[in-house]
Amino acid sequence: MSLFDQLKSVSIFVFDLERGLASNQLTVDSEGKYSFQFSVEDLQAIQKANVKGIKIFVLSSFECSYLAPMLKFWGVSQLITHLGDPESAFELILEQNDKSIIDLMYLSNSWESKSLLKSSGFGLCASDAHAELKSEVDYVSTEKSGVGVVSDIIEKYLKLHKKW
Repeated sequence: MSLFDQLKSVSIFVFDLERGLASNQLTVDSEGKYSFQFSVEDLQAIQKANVKGIKIFVLSSFECSYLAPMLKFWGVSQLITHLGDPESAFELILEQNDKSIIDLMYLSNSWESKSLLKSSGFGLCASDAHAELKSEVDYVSTEKSGVGVVSDIIEKYLKLHKKW
């Protein structure tokens, strides 16, 4: 199966918040609240994908449920926070949507997510991921985390499905 056949067959997108969707810049305020930087281009791509019927989930290892309303506005189906174990989030997503892991496209720059990246239907990372991780995924975007990687893959997916 070709790379783009793999991409064409997925139906749910899962993005790692800290290691893909948001930039690598993280700030914490005096109350311990995390602040992330997002690309407007990426958020607009999520919105476009949502309008086209694609379910998008965002995983975070931080308590950042305060981001859920903003992400929902842009088209994210669900923000799943407080993850010590992303496998349990995948199980939840699959169970809620009656899908198998090959139906998922997963974006993460985390070495700890390597097995999920390899077992998902389409695993990808950004150009600023660790070199060893890049050799383990189906696709390495030319874009960086938080600066276009999401819009890159969504554009490719929508063009493959003639929905761009």
